[in-house]
Amino acid sequence: MPEINFVSHQAKKLSTQQKKDQLYFRYALGVFVFILGVFLLSLIVFVYVKSQLDNSLKQEKQLENLILGQENIEKSLLISNAKLEVLVTLFKDRFDKQAAMSFFSNLFGEQVLIKDMNYEAEDKILSLSLNCKSVFELERVLNLLSSPEVSARFGQVNKSQLKRDSAGKYNLTLTINLISNNAKK
Repeated sequence: MPEINFVSHQAKKLSTQQKKDQLYFRYALGVFVFILGVFLLSLIVFVYVKSQLDNSLKQEKQLENLILGQENIEKSLLISNAKLEVLVTLFKDRFDKQAAMSFFSNLFGEQVLIKDMNYEAEDKILSLSLNCKSVFELERVLNLLSSPEVSARFGQVNKSQLKRDSAGKYNLTLTINLISNNAKK
């Protein structure tokens, strides 16, 4: 009778199963290594990004502190700038007033005396009181005030309070709006 060897048949079956198991183990190990690699790569990227974020937040905080530290300097610069703007306006108004005074002094000449001057800085109105020795000088002054040169530079010059004193001299008050003078420049 032939011999039946169940052990060799079982060994062959087990060997085939072991080969399949080894193949599945290799696939599983490959998948595990791949997932582990992706996890480690993700962890490294996470740590790097977190580090960059922390550095950015730290730099942002430093810059914020630096800006807050310079706040007083900025305030003082803004205050200084405002003061300088006021001074520029004051000097410009003063220059406009002096230029107008000089213009009218040169225009009228030595025969006409500017005896009083009043300047309203808020409205930028200059008032001059003139003293003319004769009616002929007064007429010359009135003609000069109506000239295109004066109109071009100062617009309308208002004349008021024409009086003759006991000595025969004529007094005239001129009102000049220096705002229109600035607009024409």
